[in-house]
Amino acid sequence: MSASLQPRSTPHSPPRGPLSDVSILLVDDDELVRSSVARLLQRRGAQVRSFTEAEGVLAAAIESPPNLLVMDLELGGMTGFELAEAMTGDRRTAHVPILAFSGHDDQRTRAAALAAGATAFLAKPCWVGELEAAVARLARHPWPTGGDGSASGRF
Repeated sequence: MSASLQPRSTPHSPPRGPLSDVSILLVDDDELVRSSVARLLQRRGAQVRSFTEAEGVLAAAIESPPNLLVMDLELGGMTGFELAEAMTGDRRTAHVPILAFSGHDDQRTRAAALAAGATAFLAKPCWVGELEAAVARLARHPWPTGGDGSASGRF
């Protein structure tokens, strides 16, 4: 292909990066955290849909399952724990890996998040590289599901 026929980036083209072609749902009721994380992931090429409440995330995930859900645990209305249970309990979304992202970094919270269905846990605040690595690993890993649609192979 000649140089003149190769695709060019336009101002409206999504950025290419390590998370290109990755779809992420993000829910956090803190505007600063939500917008900062969304911007970071979008700069790496991810398609991010952001939400302030868990109920909207659940409906969006059922309509168009993402490669990954990044969620805070303490939300208004439905909590992140309840969202994880709902996602893993529904055959349409059970395969979606879940990164619990919380300011509560104690053993009880971590254990509860994982028991509710989170695939992994990351404490806030964290280093940008930690978030990027966790998102890349979880979003690109083929999470198997059982015959009933329930997730298996989670750690």
